[in-house]
Amino acid sequence: MPSRIQRKRTLGWRMPEGALYVGRPTRWANPFKVERTDAASRHYGEWFVGDGMGVMFWATREEAAGCAVRAYRSELVRGVLPVSTADAHRHLRGRDLACWCPLDQPCHADLLLAVANASDGHFCERHWSWRCSVGQGECQSEALRELANS
Repeated sequence: MPSRIQRKRTLGWRMPEGALYVGRPTRWANPFKVERTDAASRHYGEWFVGDGMGVMFWATREEAAGCAVRAYRSELVRGVLPVSTADAHRHLRGRDLACWCPLDQPCHADLLLAVANASDGHFCERHWSWRCSVGQGECQSEALRELANS
């Protein structure tokens, strides 16, 4: 089963053969950056997630990373990233993915691994799975009913 690899700057470390780096500046990169705040803005939170348009503050790096992954997922589903879920399934399937994120923290590479290595079939972006338990046609009908009732 493919897995996520944390890139390292350790002398002699090499990325495993066949692994693909999905961080910046690749097309798979998460545009939502997790950064530490400067001392002047610490009253908002220790960490922030920014995309160049806005900023969200969080108390911990893990919370900020989770926010960045959720934002990436949302953008991937909406189709506004340079890659799609179909691209991930087609190009990343069976490959280990590498990023700088700590392995014990949320990372968009985990999301890409899930999409790329899911079973073949219909990808339900609403339920975030390739084989939606609701069923292809039923899921779309359910979504339309919810929209009509809102």
